[in-house]
Amino acid sequence: MTDKERILMCLVAEIFRRSLYDSESVNRWKNSQPGIISGDNPLISGDLVMASTTLNPNEFMVGFVERVCLDHVVIREIGGDRLCDYYNEHFYRIDKKNTGE
Repeated sequence: MTDKERILMCLVAEIFRRSLYDSESVNRWKNSQPGIISGDNPLISGDLVMASTTLNPNEFMVGFVERVCLDHVVIREIGGDRLCDYYNEHFYRIDKKNTGE
């Protein structure tokens, strides 16, 4: 398993575990999401995010926000420098302070 695959598996496992067992952390996680609760919490460069409406998994589905433009978000892949422009996508922010690390 590559480093990228290991990171993604840990992220998915943590989200799943918290959704089952820790409603307080889930509420904090939901409140930290851009656009789910309010528009007061925009994405910023450096955020670790997961694309939530992408149908086919790809290497940019979980990545870092490189920059936010007026009509799209540029995502940098984990473990590399390749970039991808996402249009018409909703992202979940993965915030380390909400994962207990």
